[in-house]
Order: sequence, then C-alpha cells, then structure tokens
Amino acid sequence: AEMTAALRAFVPPLVVERAEAGHSGAWVSEHRKLVTVFVRMMHLGATPCEVANLETAHAAVGLLQASVDRWCGTVTRIICDDKGTRVLLAWGLPGRAHEDDEARAVCCTLERAAELRARPAAAEARSGAESLGVAAGISSGRVFCCEAGSELRREYTLAGAKVNLAARLMQRAANTGIDILVDAATRAGAAHGPDE
Repeated sequence: AEMTAALRAFVPPLVVERAEAGHSGAWVSEHRKLVTVFVRMMHLGATPCEVANLETAHAAVGLLQASVDRWCGTVTRIICDDKGTRVLLAWGLPGRAHEDDEARAVCCTLERAAELRARPAAAEARSGAESLGVAAGISSGRVFCCEAGSELRREYTLAGAKVNLAARLMQRAANTGIDILVDAATRAGAAHGPDE
C-alpha cells in the first residue's frame, strides 16, 4: 500500500482513474485541445546536458512542479538527456481543464522564469550566466494524448504538431536568450489573463 501511494505520484490522475475502472489503451487515447509547454532549465551545468549540482536541479524542478500544480496544469514528463533538462507540461487534460488554460500556462511559466532568475547558476556553467533560467515554448491546439509503450513499461504522453511546435519554440528561446515564446493561439487565449 505504501509503495502504491508513492508510485501514484508519477502517474497522471486521468490514467489512475481509468486504470482503476479497468480501462487502458484506446480508452485513454484521445485528441483534445491542450496548452503544451516545453521548458528547458538553463545554466544547471557546464553544458546543456550536464547537471553540476543535484540539489540545485532538484530544487528547480520542484519549484516548477509546485507552480504547475497550483496553476492546475500537469507535469507529463521530465527529460534529462543531450538536449538538457527539460519538462513537458500540459494544461487542459481531463479533470484539469479550464477555459483560461492559456493564461494559466503563461502565468505559471512567467512566474517560474522570474523565480529561477533569482537563484544562482551552477559555477560550472560556461555561458557565464549568473542565475538559473528557463527557455520555454508554449503552443495551444489539438493534441493526441495517449499511452505509449509495452506491457512492461508504459507512459502517458502527448503527440502532434502543437507538441512539436512547443519544442521548437523552446529551442528558439534557448538560442536567442528569450525566456518564453508563445504561438498566436496561446497569445490570443491568454490576452485577458487568468480567471482566478
């Protein structure tokens, strides 16, 4: 029971709900309107794929997770590879969808960017940056949400042109030194701010 509770923290509530109802595969797969956010943590180490201090990285990701939850989004994946430490976020998943999801995603990302800039960068960061930072891309539109994998290992993931666009916007932000880039649909949807 204790292990189940610990593992549940890594499974989106939608998947838990549907698995407990005996559904899997096609029952969890759907197209839906989402706000997709790709965030790359900047200046954690000498190169994008290096993390010089695990406590700093853990704290940075923890801040992001808490903010995403507060703004009613979902952390769908944390990735650490040759492209750096990145997080895939979504607003609009079942049970967490709101009419102002674009504004929520933008506010959350702006909030985290400001907070991370207040934290010192890894001493080994070759960029010469004095603080941590983010490069984020945000897009809005129809996304395919589904289970992917095998019977032994399966994950809930997002796929589609809007997910790819968010990743490209994140990369462009990283290359230009801009914190956050959004597509036109996100800009229009966030224009009036969050309803909170």
